[in-house]
Order: sequence, then C-alpha cells, then structure tokens
Amino acid sequence: MNPLLEEALKVDPDIISADSWRLPSSNIDAFAARGELVKRYAWAIPNEEALNAIAEWSPIVEIGAGTGYWAYLLTLKGADLVAYDIAPGRNRWCDANLYFPVAIGGPEKASEHSDRTLFLCWPPYDDEMAERALLAYRGERLVYIGEWCGGCCANDRFFDLIETGWRLVREVRIPQWWGLHDSVFMYERNRDARKDVPLD
Repeated sequence: MNPLLEEALKVDPDIISADSWRLPSSNIDAFAARGELVKRYAWAIPNEEALNAIAEWSPIVEIGAGTGYWAYLLTLKGADLVAYDIAPGRNRWCDANLYFPVAIGGPEKASEHSDRTLFLCWPPYDDEMAERALLAYRGERLVYIGEWCGGCCANDRFFDLIETGWRLVREVRIPQWWGLHDSVFMYERNRDARKDVPLD
C-alpha cells in the first residue's frame, strides 16, 4: 500500500476503500484532513492497477508534477519518467519535500518530449496549464487523472481538445475522496484529427 493511501485510511478507515473505487463515508473531519494530505503527497490517490497501467505507457513526461509523488511510485514500477513543475514541491497546490527530482518548467516542456506519454495529474481548476501542455505536445499518448469537464480540474478548452483530438482507450478507477469523481483516463491521439490541432 502506498503512503498516501495509508495516511488517508488512518484519518478515517471509511474514507477510502482499498478494494473499491466508491467511498462509503462523508465524514467531514476526514474530508478536511484531505487538504493537508494532498499538499504533502498528491491530489489523486494511486492504486496498484493505475500505477501498473500508466507504467506500461513508459516513457513518460509529467507536467505539473508537484512533489513528484506519482512520478516516484511509477519509477518503482519500472517507468522511465521526467517531471516538471513551475515551482516543484512548494507552491499553492503542494508543500512538501520532493519524492522525485522534479525539474523547473511549465507546460511548454511538453513540446520537448514527443517520444514520451504526456501525464497530467489533477491540473489546476479553471487554469490553462493543461490546455497549454496538450497544445504543445506532439506525441501520441495522454494520461489524464482528474475529474471530467464540469469538475475540479483544468479548463473547458482542455476537455474540448480531448473530445476533438483524442480517443479514450482505457479508464482505470482509483480510490476517491468523498464527493470527488476522479479517475485515470488513458488516450491515444486521433490521427484523423491531428491536422486540426493548433500549433500554439
């Protein structure tokens, strides 16, 4: 079991089911503790199925890696991974020592790694970061972890780009904090739509 899952279970044994993607509890104290745990680890809770599936799509470039928690766990699964964040480990979304060497860089770094799978985990809500990374990226595979359009991640334009230029090939359910509906979405580029993707 990974440390984030262990810590969440200590807060409230019902907040996360290690064997199911559904949450049985709406414990307010446990939900409040989420704020500390997401900044110390990551905004999404990994499980073995998700880590194994993503690692199979190695090599990977992660944009907005934060503390590098997912990157670290993926390398334990054998993934070849490079990670970037505009302020690794210490910013408004994370506040912890790094688990993985996260380089300083923003969404433009996706353009330098067309040979890698683009990995975006809980890109900031109503922010253009994920959109810019997807526009910059010239590779063929995308892993997005978060809620779908209308949820707490990215901006509407990001989801428009996915709808028009990408094909969902797999969804992996992960443990969820109460009231959230995130999942792992794995896409391949829709080659017929590639010519319609803007270059800037």
